[in-house]
Amino acid sequence: METTGYLPEYLPKAKILITVKTYPLPSGEYDELVCTAGLFEGKKWIRIYPVPFRSWEAYKQFDKFSWIEVDLVRNKKDFRPETYRLADGIDS
Repeated sequence: METTGYLPEYLPKAKILITVKTYPLPSGEYDELVCTAGLFEGKKWIRIYPVPFRSWEAYKQFDKFSWIEVDLVRNKKDFRPETYRLADGIDS
């Protein structure tokens, strides 16, 4: 398993306690995005970007301070080692 020195490149079924959700911002590529962050398994900070939060169906949306379980992969477009994206893309 390849690592960045912070966390592995791929995090299957990562359990994240959501602690940060930014206000949605317009995006030319994705329509609208939200930066989301939290604690991976309650121990290490993790940032999930991009997240098209408001375009998701209601059952996919989550509240701040809730636990989510998602497959994540390191977002190599961002220099920060804690930044990940949804493994199956923003429509997953």
